[in-house]
Amino acid sequence: TSLPFSAEQTAFMKVHAAGLSNAVSNHQIHYLVSIKNPYAWINSNKNPESWVNNNYRDILLANGAYSHKARINLLIKLKSREFNSLYSSYFDLSKQFPVQTTIVRYEDILADTAGFLSGLSQRLRLKSSRPFFVDIKGSTVPTVWDQEFTADKNNDEFTRDYYLKENYLNDLSSDIITILEAEIDWDLMKNYGYYKLN
Repeated sequence: TSLPFSAEQTAFMKVHAAGLSNAVSNHQIHYLVSIKNPYAWINSNKNPESWVNNNYRDILLANGAYSHKARINLLIKLKSREFNSLYSSYFDLSKQFPVQTTIVRYEDILADTAGFLSGLSQRLRLKSSRPFFVDIKGSTVPTVWDQEFTADKNNDEFTRDYYLKENYLNDLSSDIITILEAEIDWDLMKNYGYYKLN
């Protein structure tokens, strides 16, 4: 990646790659599947055109998506289909390895971070390095690894209620909601506890 710590990540993976590969092969690994409400997920991508790489540019041009609106609409369709494919694979994984898979919903972490981590620690038989959990009181600033993507708004506060009360819906246009509701596999999403609004 182009992130500042990518070299450190690469070095870490080189050291641990063999052990990780053996653990996966021998089914000695636990899978954490992280997911966010599809409406919140699309809202997190404030600039869908940042998804465009060379492959996407070819697809956009091939589909005649020349205007800004046409590009955004097609990008949302393409990314929604990728979202479906990804979480369909993860759901199949959870059925294949139910004991070794935990589905982590973003909203559940925000609603009760301490309770969630306590339950996860028990499930994975992990010992805490502290006798108690200190919860985030309500908001925080973007983390260090977000700096590259939030350079223009590093001091913006993140508030839990924005997600817990689904306030992000107010920031989605009716066009985006219509595309999302047409493209997302809502039967699949029911398995994750998410439902279409309309």
